[in-house]
Amino acid sequence: MYKKNIVFMTFCTLFLGFSLFAETINQTDIPIFSFTGNQPFAFNVKAELGSRDLVSDNIVSSMDKTRFTAGIDVDIMPFLGLSAEAGVSQAELDINNDKGSYGFSWGVGADVNIFEFIISESPVIGKKQWLQLRANAKLESNESNFPGVDFSWYEYKIIPSIVYNQNLKTAVNAKSSQPMAVALELGLIFSEIDGEAKNIDDDTKIDFSEETNVGVLVGVAFLAKSDWVGRVNGEFYGSDGGSAIFSVEYNF
Repeated sequence: MYKKNIVFMTFCTLFLGFSLFAETINQTDIPIFSFTGNQPFAFNVKAELGSRDLVSDNIVSSMDKTRFTAGIDVDIMPFLGLSAEAGVSQAELDINNDKGSYGFSWGVGADVNIFEFIISESPVIGKKQWLQLRANAKLESNESNFPGVDFSWYEYKIIPSIVYNQNLKTAVNAKSSQPMAVALELGLIFSEIDGEAKNIDDDTKIDFSEETNVGVLVGVAFLAKSDWVGRVNGEFYGSDGGSAIFSVEYNF
């Protein structure tokens, strides 16, 4: 636990450095949670289905995770956004195929737009194509208890990524139901899990962590004319698991 806290504090320090660096070089006035540039708030609902390999006392097991949350994203600066979410989570272990109950889940995060490069723009609609170098940090807490066992875990993530954005808005489709913008994201995931399974009867506990802490993120997002955004993210950890995260959000 102590070692992981040191690692997480190091991540937070580096992330703060990214934020300060972004403030000095980033000249964009486009909020990073929005394609359109004038909506600094976004409500979202998310569904996550995934699997990770866990290690406890050199024994590897697999955990399937189901998670449903609702949250809000806020752009507090053009280059910096904060997020918070809450909901429920459930774990299923491959040991005897035990499935836990749904428990409380929450998460907080920060997103930094480090650098932006405009590929093309128009005097009518502004930026048409642009790239972003971004970094996301997230802390997530989950619970899913089993009969006689309190089962919970924290997950820390740092995700540097490159995002390609394309504005599809034209004078022809401005009033249609076609997507107004699309974004494609590719990044690396540095993820650590710190959890414990505690026996209710005698208070004995078993600590567990992740088998693999580096993965790949692939994501796509679409903006509708009504400011609704649909996102699908895939997190891949090789043969040690992965996750699919589906979200719908409304910018206002």
